Amino acid sequence: MGRPRTPTALKILDGNRGHRTLNSSEDYMDIITCDPPAWLLNDHARDEWHRLFHRCVKIRLIAETDVTAFSMYCNAVGLMVQAAEAMKGEALLIPGHNGTMKQNPLIKTMTDSYTQVRALATSFGFTPSSKSGMSIMGQEKSNELMELMELNFEDLG
Repeated sequence: MGRPRTPTALKILDGNRGHRTLNSSEDYMDIITCDPPAWLLNDHARDEWHRLFHRCVKIRLIAETDVTAFSMYCNAVGLMVQAAEAMKGEALLIPGHNGTMKQNPLIKTMTDSYTQVRALATSFGFTPSSKSGMSIMGQEKSNELMELMELNFEDLG
């Protein structure tokens, strides 16, 4: 499986280092507004939605067709935070059915959600490695981009 395609918005922010023709027909609709979907898992997922959605739309990183993928990212963040909170004060090992010790299932939930968050965050350009080469290509975008690039997961809990 090859490297996933980079959205055109991220290529533009990166300065189109490869100097390849940019996809002018990529799904860039007018700036959209919508409320978080009702199926978001918890308050943490809704908080993540409210924290990022309008910033991403404003710099045209998210189009109408990306709302489901963005919602999946928010749910993964919500699950990650919920599992981490549930794990506080819990033992890493718990008794199994044969009297043997086994790993607390919350650890698997946390690590799976970390993997999902990282994969989805990378596709939206939210990780340090996915945004490391970006340069700002327009003054009107600079403030929103800088706010977006300063994301950190410490604000979640």
